[in-house]
Amino acid sequence: MHSQETLQAARLAQLEGAILGLLRDAVADGTDGYDGLTVVASADEGQVVIDLTYTINGLPIAGESL
Repeated sequence: MHSQETLQAARLAQLEGAILGLLRDAVADGTDGYDGLTVVASADEGQVVIDLTYTINGLPIAGESL
């Protein structure tokens, strides 16, 4: 059986990889010049929402919700 700490570390590693992949794709695209990504996840009454906001010089430029 895996400890909670091990499972948490695995989840964080998966999350890090996914976020870095999104940011690298946005930066590599080059056409929009994104240089940052903000991710906000929230749960309200059983509904989970993940909001992505792409930024340039800290200013929100584009985004999407999952």
